[in-house]
Amino acid sequence: MLIDSKLTWTSHLEHLDKKVASGASVLFKLQPFADVHLLRIVYFSLVYSHLICGILNWATANWSSIADVVKLNNRAIRSLLKVNRRQRIPLRGLFYSARILQTKDICNYELAKHMYKMYHNIFPDYIINGFNISATTKSEKLGKPPN
Repeated sequence: MLIDSKLTWTSHLEHLDKKVASGASVLFKLQPFADVHLLRIVYFSLVYSHLICGILNWATANWSSIADVVKLNNRAIRSLLKVNRRQRIPLRGLFYSARILQTKDICNYELAKHMYKMYHNIFPDYIINGFNISATTKSEKLGKPPN
């Protein structure tokens, strides 16, 4: 995780762009020699592993900052499925046929896992103790007993 002096994700996203672009390039170069199953394994090794790292943090940046990462991920999926960029196939369909989540869906999935662990107290104690999990209602905050 890289954070610059202004506490923005710019440096991390630039580093991530390079990693995802490199993975997409490898997928493109492997297309003639590998089947989709092998390319999928390479995708999860070289692209997805970098996308998932800290996604709950960097995905909160503004859209213009993460647009390049999303485009590079889309390019990697096209390479994985051996689809030419000129073919006008909806991206949602490509991701669905590859059985891979889009970037925003990866973020939502990771957030759901995080909230599940939080709700069921699955996190280690040192993380749980950092949060004040309370189910108090407005009337309880005002000192009135709940009905």
